[in-house]
Formats: sequence, structure tokens, C-alpha cells
Amino acid sequence: MLNPSILDKFKIQGGRSDRNAEVHTAMFRIPSAISRRAVVAAIVATLAAVLFLAIPATASDYPPAGNPTGSAVVPVDARAIDTSFPDRVIGNGTPSSCTSNAVVSAVALGGVITFDCGPNPVTIDMYQTAKVFNDANNRVVLDGGGTVTLNGRNAIRILYMNTCDPDQVWTTSQCQNQATPELTVQNLTFINGNSKNETTYDGGGAIWVRGGRFKIVNSRFFNNVCADVGPDVGGGAVRVFSQFNTQPVYVVNSTFGGTPGHGNVCSNGGALSSIGVSWTIINSLFTDNDTTGWGANPAKPGTPGGGNGGAVALDGNTFTLRVIDSRFERNHARAGGGAIFYVSNNRTGEMYLQDSYFAGNPSDDFETRGYPGFFILAKSGHPVVTNTTILEVAQGNGTRIAGANRYETAVKLSKQVFTDPAEVDTVFIATGFNFPDALGAAAAAGYRGAPVLLVGDQLPGPVAAELVRLKPSTIYVVGGTSAVSTSVANQLASYGTVKRLSGQDRYRTSVAVSREFFTGTVETVFIATGKNFPDALGAAAAAGHLGAPVLLVGDSLSAGVSAELARLKPSKIYVVGGTSVVSSSVESRLATYGATERLAGSNRYQTAISVSKKIFPSAQATDTVFVATGSNFPDALGAAAVAGHIGAPVLLAGDTLSHAVSSEVGRLDPATIYVVGGSSVISDLLFSSL
Repeated sequence: MLNPSILDKFKIQGGRSDRNAEVHTAMFRIPSAISRRAVVAAIVATLAAVLFLAIPATASDYPPAGNPTGSAVVPVDARAIDTSFPDRVIGNGTPSSCTSNAVVSAVALGGVITFDCGPNPVTIDMYQTAKVFNDANNRVVLDGGGTVTLNGRNAIRILYMNTCDPDQVWTTSQCQNQATPELTVQNLTFINGNSKNETTYDGGGAIWVRGGRFKIVNSRFFNNVCADVGPDVGGGAVRVFSQFNTQPVYVVNSTFGGTPGHGNVCSNGGALSSIGVSWTIINSLFTDNDTTGWGANPAKPGTPGGGNGGAVALDGNTFTLRVIDSRFERNHARAGGGAIFYVSNNRTGEMYLQDSYFAGNPSDDFETRGYPGFFILAKSGHPVVTNTTILEVAQGNGTRIAGANRYETAVKLSKQVFTDPAEVDTVFIATGFNFPDALGAAAAAGYRGAPVLLVGDQLPGPVAAELVRLKPSTIYVVGGTSAVSTSVANQLASYGTVKRLSGQDRYRTSVAVSREFFTGTVETVFIATGKNFPDALGAAAAAGHLGAPVLLVGDSLSAGVSAELARLKPSKIYVVGGTSVVSSSVESRLATYGATERLAGSNRYQTAISVSKKIFPSAQATDTVFVATGSNFPDALGAAAVAGHIGAPVLLAGDTLSHAVSSEVGRLDPATIYVVGGSSVISDLLFSSL
């Protein structure tokens, strides 16, 4: 408790404070008028903290925020709040100025809150729970800018808002259904929150919310815990009650767990838990969350109860859960619902799963038949599922990158690999209708560190949105107006300077691309047939990695390609494909320009393996492999560009995974396998065998 003499100095009366007091502190910059409540909160936090320390966060220890392949459109209400003009700034530019008491004081005042802790990531050790006062401000926005971690030290809950808690001030006669405060946490990381000592308002190891509105955007939750046992308590990371007018809690582009050893844990709902609350989860990642209770709810005789909902445990009457473009893996329930436990007691609620992926979420005791990882009692009796994969067994280290069509798949590849738009100054555009003009573009794109995006007769909306995100200086349109029309090129000009690279045919287009990006001599050139796509795309990833062009040939060596080889003066020419696609006579002609080596197999799949073995001779040569269909070009085209950029091979698959491809994956022993394309082109069975 505070010494009464300290309280007397601040003239606290009936729990209310003099709002005209002025405080200036280097740790917490605010306008001159500050609430006395914040002063008291700061003093409490200071006295509670024998020692605090803000240290640089080891960001590499934690996975990033969000499902890496999630690209669903986010509703306006669910998006991050603009914090360009904050009401309060925690810190004065140094890590040591970002303290627990500064966070507590800022949250007590509310408004838009940002951090200024210096240029590097910081971890702020919290010594008191930051609590929202319901009458301080209609909204509280806590924005960590992607560099701030709040650490509960495995000792306390980190953040609390409760419109029905008289200590936080009642502001309406209907505290369970009031519009404000609106609490938003964005661009923040919460670690080691612990609410095991909370008994009145239990659960919610990192965050506990009741009333008003709440949303989580671009945030991460690791190793947060709540009570070990109990039939109702839940939410290792977050616990929520009573949202205004039954509006949903939004969880957007956020991660709960993400890798083994970082999951959140509670009796129920390792990550999230609520009673009577709707949720909309978009572009988010839930892995490695767990339950510790057992005996379910109501508790079976002789048990303490709990163990439901490895990642999410939701209970109540009429409420809705929507999971959109999100991923749930390796979550575990000791009772029911390894991924999600959903019970609408009066069977009026519904669960909707859209464009999402669930695998390897075991339930030790019970689950809904046909939906591994789920227990659901709802109006329909089962989840309402759209374009969603639900598998009993986790699929190793494979990650599927897929959109609704070839254009969206190329966009998802771009988002997966080019996460920082500042690192991209160039984008390649090719037609999604046919392959020839694009073959040379993939190698150049890999060399330049740029994605290849596809267009049709019009500029697809997702491609336009990706161009907005990347903000390229230059957009290279590969191919003539019959491939990418003037109309589309004019549309592209709104997003960057457009330059068209084309020739009279596919062979001269490959020369035009080579001349643009390989202005001097080169060590290596790849040669592939221009009559089909598989060999050229397998070559393109390797060529992009080595900084080499891909030139196309037909039944003979064209004058344009001959002239380009004479200009490039390569020491090595790799001929990709067997003699049925690049003849021996063409190879003999090529040998006059440099030493040739043929990389070939009995078919397109074996040829891609030959390229992989040559360019990536050991497991140490790469930690990533891309797998795309060998039956069509668009997915492999986008894959070749990004694979070339990060130094990875592209292997081709058919209807099943051949022993040869499986063996090559085993030889490389990659940490990550990207499977490019939906289940209609790369089956779930094939995916699960990687």
C-alpha cells in the first residue's frame, strides 16, 4: 500500500484526482495539463519497481506478426489507428526513458500513445499492470511502432480494461454494454504476462478486457500464461467479456506463439478466451499454444476442469467467430478442441472459416467428428467452411503460398519474400496468359531482387494493391503489346515509371531483357528452349541466384542470341534440358561462345533436380526450397523470381510427389519448403508428404 502521507501530498479525494496538476518528466512527454490520477499511478509503479530495465529486444528470437501468406482485405474498423499525432509519447529517445511507470501513467490518461525509445528495439519490464481508467478518454491506442516489447516478467498481467470495475470508475449504468473506452493495441509485442495471481478477474495473462471495444492489430504474444486449472478460466494471452452491442473483437495480422517454445498457455484457450463475445480473426497465426487444465467444463468428477481450446476457447449464447486467411498449427487441448473450442449454449451462434489452414492441432479427449482440432456446438452443428484446409496431421515444415488464381498467387509470393517495400525498387510485369515473354524476366527479377507480377486484359485489383504496397521506382513490362496491352501499361504508369522490354519474338525478348540488366560481360549464361516453360523456369531460379541471364533457343541458334552471347563473353554456358528440347547441333554452336554443360533429366521434373544439384551441391548451399506444379507455368514463374532472389531452387511436382523429388528435398534438408499454388495444382496429399 502507499504511505498515506504520500497520498495526502496529492490531495486524492474519494479516489478522484485533481486534473489541473502539471507534471513534466523525461520518461513520459505529454501536454502540460495532466491528470493527477496519472501522477499517482506513476508513483505506485515507481514504488513497486525496485529495479526496471529497458533492454534491446532480440527480435530474431521471435517470429513476425501475422500469417505470412495472409492477404485478406481488412475492414476499415479493423485496421490500425493513425498515430501520427499522438496525445502522449512514452520515452525521450533513449531505452532507459521507456519505463514501466511511464507506460502505466500513459495508459491511465488514455488517448493515442506512442513510444520514443531510440532507434533499436526495446523490451520494457513491467512492474505494475497498466490499467485503463474508463472516464479518462474515450479511446486508448497503444502503438509500439513494431519495436516495443512489454514484458510481464512472468509475474503480472500487462494490460487491463474493465468498464464494470468500480476502481477504474463506472461511467454508465450499463457497464456491460457501453461504447467506450475503445482500446486498441497495435505494433506491440507482449511476453511473459502472468495472471495466475488474479482471482477476481482471472484469465488473460497479457490482456484482460471487459466492455467498450477492443482490437489487436499487427501484434505478437509469446509465453503469456493464466491459471493452470479451472473449467471456465481462459486466455493465456487475452481474455475478453461484454463488447458493445455484441460487436466483434478484431485480431488482425497478429501472431500467438509462432514457433515451438513461444506459445501461450492457460487452463482453457491457450491464446484467446471469452464468454459471449464475437471475434473476427484476419491474416493471423496461432501455433504452439496449449492448455493445462483437464476434465473439461463442467468439470468431470475428480478433476479440476478445463483443457478446452488449445488456441481459442469461446463460450456463450449468441456470438460469432470468423477466421479469415489465418493459420493454426501445433496447438493442443488436453480436453476438446485442439485448435478451437466453440460452444453456443443456445445453438444460435455460428463459426465461419474462410481461406484458412488448420493442421496438427490434437485434442486429447474429444472433438467434433470430421473436423480434427475442433469442438463446436453451433446453429449449423459444424463450422461453415469456405476454401479452408483442415488436417489431422501437421505437414512438417511446408508452407503453402496460394491465391484464388494465378494473379493472387504471384502477389502472395511477393508479400512472402519482399516483406520490406523499402528494399524493392523494381517490379516486373508479365502476362498471365502465356509463358514465352516471361521466361527471361524471372531470372532478371531474381538478380535484381524484384517480384514478377502477372496481368491479364486488365490490371487485377490485388496486383494494383501490391504495387501500392511496394512503391516501385521502375516497372518493367516484359513482352509486346500483344502480351501486355497498352491499356494495362498505361494503368501501371500510375504506380511507377514503366519501361517495356520486348522483341519481335520470344527469343529476341529474352535478348532485350539480358541487354537491359546484364550490361557487361558475365561468367555464366543459361540456355533453355523457348517452346515450353518447365526447363526455363527451373533455370531462371538458378540464373537469378548466380546473376546470370536466361536466353531462349528454338530448333536453331538465332542471330540475336548469337550476338548476345558474343557480347556477354560467358565462361560457362549451362544448357538446360535434354537433346529433344535443345539439340546437339545447337549445343555445338553454343560451344563456340563458351564451355557448355548440359543439365538434363529424363523429364521436366528430373531436369529441375539436375539444375538444383548443380547449383546447390550441398545442404549448406540453401535453407529454402520452392515446389511448384510442372503442369502449368504461372505459379512456377513467380516462384522462380523470388527463389532466385533468396538463393533457392525450384523443384517441379506432378499429381504425386515422385521419389526423385522427395529425395532431392531430403538431400537439401531445407528449413523451409514453400509449396506454390492451391490444392487444385499441388494436392494436400502431396503437400503433407513434403
